[in-house]
Amino acid sequence: MLQASIIIRTRNEERHIGEVLARVRAQRRVAFEIIVVDSGSTDATPGIVRKAPEVRLIEIPAATFTYGRALNVGMREAKGSILVSLSAHAIPFDKDWLANLLKPFADPDVCAVVGKPLPHPDCNPFDRRGLLRRYGTERLYLHVDSPIMYQNANGAIRRADWETLPFDEDLPYSEDLAWALERLRAGRRIVYEPSAAVYHSHNETSDELYSRFYNESAARVRIGAGVERYRVSRLLWDVLAGGAYDKWTALRRVSTWRHLLDAPRRRIAINLGRYAGSRGIPKLSPPRPGRQILLRAGLVVFDKISANLQRLAPHVVKLTRKHIEAIHPKHLLRDNQEHYWYDAHLRGARRVLDIGCNQGMHAINAAAHAQEVVGIDRDEQLLYVANFNAKWDGRKNVTFVAADADRLLPFADASFDVVMAFDVIEHLDLRQLFLSEIRRVLVPGGTLLLSAPNSETGYKRLKKMAGLRYYCDPTHVVEYTLDELRDECRRGGFADREVAPVVIDSPFYGFFDFFGAFSLPLYERFEQYKRTAVKHRPQDTTGFRMVLTRAGDDSRAPSAG
Repeated sequence: MLQASIIIRTRNEERHIGEVLARVRAQRRVAFEIIVVDSGSTDATPGIVRKAPEVRLIEIPAATFTYGRALNVGMREAKGSILVSLSAHAIPFDKDWLANLLKPFADPDVCAVVGKPLPHPDCNPFDRRGLLRRYGTERLYLHVDSPIMYQNANGAIRRADWETLPFDEDLPYSEDLAWALERLRAGRRIVYEPSAAVYHSHNETSDELYSRFYNESAARVRIGAGVERYRVSRLLWDVLAGGAYDKWTALRRVSTWRHLLDAPRRRIAINLGRYAGSRGIPKLSPPRPGRQILLRAGLVVFDKISANLQRLAPHVVKLTRKHIEAIHPKHLLRDNQEHYWYDAHLRGARRVLDIGCNQGMHAINAAAHAQEVVGIDRDEQLLYVANFNAKWDGRKNVTFVAADADRLLPFADASFDVVMAFDVIEHLDLRQLFLSEIRRVLVPGGTLLLSAPNSETGYKRLKKMAGLRYYCDPTHVVEYTLDELRDECRRGGFADREVAPVVIDSPFYGFFDFFGAFSLPLYERFEQYKRTAVKHRPQDTTGFRMVLTRAGDDSRAPSAG
């Protein structure tokens, strides 16, 4: 059996791949095979690999590439008991690199070995300094907080451990770190072997540094590794102190003076990448991190002002003696027929189901139009209030039941003419089960009245650009574009008959509430503005109101309206 399989990932590596393959083929004392996984090279890389003797080439589409997926593809084809991963620009130092990399596997508890990276002769002084200081000359057993960690640029893993835990194919970066941490936590051991050295360094531009550290920090946050390092105070300190250290490094030798101007630029690029990646700020091409971070800061401040004004609004209502309690001014407005946009679809209905009925406002209103109404909610305290409100209004044809919309509905097939589900679907994980259950309890031709939030308003797009959470409620599992919502409903067995916007999504929501609390006529004008504005800008609606029918039904129930 082969002792080792060497997997090399390539994409446009014509500059180094020939030398790397020659140095690998020159290795001694170990039986091995070489597998190259190329992900859509557009240069001479594939041709160079094909000409190299005893090298297998596997090609995968560039669109499917992740670091983890490319390695998994190669490792599945490998035959060796030890799987070695080598960067396409990592050049083995000597003919014993591979044998030295495999030596620690004599310990059966060792699952992985990482070798020593050496700076290329043309390496910039900053990376040279870092590599030579971090990677010493003593063999080490690593732990989860080691300054050195396993890397796929020059590493080897035991096949059995890879089969137990393949690399994460969804991570954009740091798939090697994620794998190593999982193995260490499982009680396995990883060794740093300095005698297994390769020349591996980068002379990156500012944009390349930004991209690399963006990907690394985004991946680290996702796997929960070293998140503390991305605090703003630490990043600013690294720009200032690290930048000064870089300048001193460049000044120490006349030959490196040309790198003086690179010192501040590289530190700024690195820490902008760390900040943006750790906070989910989208990566643009070309990068615009400065603008995005300024936008983020402005939106955070503005949102806090608006949110605080919204919280103050109920207290203004009490202070101005509009109500004895601190309540939101919207509760003092005259009943707005906009809230009951669905009335025409309830007239003549025999039975109506209100899913997620909350305090029963819509179920009680529906009871004025239908013979019988059932409201369900998982919160029994809300159902208590709903029952009280129904008795207060004298509605005897409405019943409230404790039930969970994320599970099977406790009703027989074809039990209802109309189902109302307002602001429910966005809270659910099992949305297709939810829709299929609604379809089951509806009569043929029955009507589903649905509302859900819009994920693509102009204000939400700004928030996404700044890496801020843009869902309008922290409990939302999902929000939709109109096409996405239609597709969700179509897959659930419904066809839409009507779609309408709600109100305009405005960042000034807190200002409206606060100043409207001083004057209810002013608040009514604000509300009217939001309803009118959305007619001119329907793409900026806060959500969608939909009237849907069971798809595939030939007949339509009279209650459809």
